[in-house]
Amino acid sequence: MAIKSGLVYELHIDDLSEEHLDLTTAILGYLDVEAIEILDSGLVIYHSDQGFIDHIEIQLSTMAPWLKPTQLLRSERQNENWNKSWESSFTPIVIDDFCTVRATFHDIDIDTDHVITIDPEMAFGTGHHETTHAMIQMMQRVDLVEKSVMDYGTGTAILAILAEQRGAKEIFAFDYDEVAIECAVRCVGLNNCTKIKCATAVMSDTDPSMQYEVILANINRNVLLTTATQVYKRQMPGGSLLLSGILIQDRELIVEKYVSLGYELSDTIQRGEWLCLHFKK
Repeated sequence: MAIKSGLVYELHIDDLSEEHLDLTTAILGYLDVEAIEILDSGLVIYHSDQGFIDHIEIQLSTMAPWLKPTQLLRSERQNENWNKSWESSFTPIVIDDFCTVRATFHDIDIDTDHVITIDPEMAFGTGHHETTHAMIQMMQRVDLVEKSVMDYGTGTAILAILAEQRGAKEIFAFDYDEVAIECAVRCVGLNNCTKIKCATAVMSDTDPSMQYEVILANINRNVLLTTATQVYKRQMPGGSLLLSGILIQDRELIVEKYVSLGYELSDTIQRGEWLCLHFKK
């Protein structure tokens, strides 16, 4: 998220009740928003890339229906010290001895099986949230060698990159946000990946005749429910489906939906209030 000019973009969210403040903060954490200032009855989001602020505002319009347009205010300011303070707070993610997610500016000794480098200048998923952490843990338990993989809602393409490093033969990574895909393509290049195809799309845009052995989806409850049938049609028989972005209280709703389609729940990982579920078709 380096800022050459020192320009910082802000999104102010005002007039939040205590409940809605907590819910909004949780959603922003899920969206990997790193720089948040909590106020008495609202919050401020900071980022160097205006496109990221656009992305967050679009996400909130669907994930936080309690927010009214009048509660959102955009602004920008100069801050020459932003780079140094932000980079010092952006720490590498080390998941057991399995995987490290690092930024381009990190100079550290790494002793894990896999290393993923991201460029947080356009951060659309830094890997810090529990949902991504759990997905990476679950991917350690799934055989990806010579498998075809779909990464649904790819963001920064962290999961797609890990899939290639784990031996997948082809990965289709897509997201509905064009700026997110620009970020994904950049991160794919940083990690010298050659088997990942990135595209701007929603699930209904994809070809249902193209089926994948492994599908990864770290999104949110509503999208996972509304596109469940489409996901099922794009899954090869016997394949693995990894779902994250699920709060504990939504577990039964998700499990019931996917089991009704023909999946069986195979494994579960919990981190904090969030779950990652592994289904087999």
